[in-house]
Amino acid sequence: MSIATGLGEARNLAIIRTVDVLIAIDGLHGALSEIGSALKMGKRVIGLRTWDVNGVVVAETSEMAVAMARHPLAVSCPDRTPADPPRGCP
Repeated sequence: MSIATGLGEARNLAIIRTVDVLIAIDGLHGALSEIGSALKMGKRVIGLRTWDVNGVVVAETSEMAVAMARHPLAVSCPDRTPADPPRGCP
């Protein structure tokens, strides 16, 4: 999906506000900024070969990252209940 904003780097905040789950891939500084913003906004963050940040759930493969995004309780956080806040696994 494309979101044409014309906002430059500020588009990241628009995207983060729009999504339910962020999958962060690789480890450039922009990814770190997006991870921090997403966690601050209470979004779930799944990491694939990215920064080691508290609150980011690690996926070993892209297939695992997508499965975790689609089924967060069954795949990434087995001890969570639907009432728990949408954050990474403890």
